[in-house]
Amino acid sequence: MKKITVLFAFAVFILASPAAQSQTFDEGDNVLNLTIGFGSTVFPGGYNQAPGLAVAFDHCFWGDLINGDFSIGMGGYLGMGWSGYSYLGSDYNYVGFLPGVRGNFHWTGVENLDLYAGLLTGARLYNGDYDGNFGYAEPHHGVYTNAYVGARYYFSDTFCVVGELGAGITYANVGVGFKF
Repeated sequence: MKKITVLFAFAVFILASPAAQSQTFDEGDNVLNLTIGFGSTVFPGGYNQAPGLAVAFDHCFWGDLINGDFSIGMGGYLGMGWSGYSYLGSDYNYVGFLPGVRGNFHWTGVENLDLYAGLLTGARLYNGDYDGNFGYAEPHHGVYTNAYVGARYYFSDTFCVVGELGAGITYANVGVGFKF
């Protein structure tokens, strides 16, 4: 574990070492976010939950809007979560996936900071597995739409930290982003 931590710290140092310049979300830019989150949007409260994991891709289609401080991006999203509980000798387990598309409106008026708000629409897919006295398995599917806000702070031209609220498989997400 210590070796992994040292390697991760070294990789972050290498990615962040070039002098940070004014990072904006310009036309043609791509950003890949890898996040972990808490507060499931798919499963009812009160369950034991593992942190949700998500991958989001954002492509800037329109840049330099409104004095060059705004841009519009669209992309894809895939989130996964797990939840479970035990009650009266029975075990309930749920695994959920949330594939979708998202559109973002970005404000990049502060150097190294990308603030955005967006809308995610996708398919809520999860399967319930019940093992116990009344055994059954129940799939649940539906359309999912949610608004969210987020921020990316760039340490270099290609590496940033990410935070989002109200997005995807969980209500709060933190992670890293890679711009290419």
